[in-house]
Amino acid sequence: MSGRVTRKRARMAEAEEAAQQEPGQVQDQADEAGGLRRDEHFWFEDGSIILHARDVAFKVYAKPLIDHSPVFKDMLSLPQPDDGVSFQSAGRNIPVVSLADAPEDLRHVFEVIMPTKTLRPFGFESTSYHTISAWIRLGHKYQIHHLVERSLAHLRRFPRLHAIGVVNLARITEAYDLIPTALMSCCMLDAGIAIGFPREDGSMERLCAADIELCFKAKENLIEARVQLLHHIADSVLGSCCEDQVQTFVDEMARGRKLCIPQPFWINLASFKKNRPGLCKSCTEELSKSCKEERRKVFDRLPALVGITVDGWGQPKAATIN
Repeated sequence: MSGRVTRKRARMAEAEEAAQQEPGQVQDQADEAGGLRRDEHFWFEDGSIILHARDVAFKVYAKPLIDHSPVFKDMLSLPQPDDGVSFQSAGRNIPVVSLADAPEDLRHVFEVIMPTKTLRPFGFESTSYHTISAWIRLGHKYQIHHLVERSLAHLRRFPRLHAIGVVNLARITEAYDLIPTALMSCCMLDAGIAIGFPREDGSMERLCAADIELCFKAKENLIEARVQLLHHIADSVLGSCCEDQVQTFVDEMARGRKLCIPQPFWINLASFKKNRPGLCKSCTEELSKSCKEERRKVFDRLPALVGITVDGWGQPKAATIN
């Protein structure tokens, strides 16, 4: 017999791990007494399966789960033991599967794959970080690949959503092109970088020790890059009629400790030009051109500044990491 583990066998192993069957019989009228409470939004009277997460029971349809998730497909194809949990409803036994996921996360996933009573002709009005996080984490776990890819695309458009969480989601899905900018944002958190932030279920989202170490090392590099960027911009008008005004701006930033920020792209050139109406047109154009060029140079080496290597960084093609 071949020792090769096929993709389906691997999914079956995941399914058996995710489906933790408990002995006993769950009665329709006893779910509250037994410590379970029905979910208010995802309890369909004609549902074909009950998913039990912590103290919440979801009565949903098996077919959408099977259609979208190979893991659920394999999980629900497993033979149920004779003493497995079932739910007596309308004269038929409905299988109950226990999941280790947070109910809050499952609700976000069910919102996109289960029928709802709410019409959404224009899609979701807004998408929170917690929604995106649940889609990616559970989408990855249950191999709902389209949901993961759409969610990662959203993070690429809005990368400042909870930087700590973005780093962790990128690690899980190997979407390493998200990490440089997210780590840079983490460097702005000060003490918050070690504390993290709470998820919807009350658990804490934190960086791993290795990523916290990267941030401590990256902070100095990012501050240095900011100082160099500002001086390179100022050098673009050396010898011009506006040299003194630009140098005064650099000195003001240094005195106000605005240089010591680990964010090299936050150079408010628009405010500088607005507060100095005497700046000539030629120098204004040169400063804008130089600022754009220098920012591009810093962006191109951002992975190195935060201590990682991302293949294909800055290119349209999806990136990988070494």
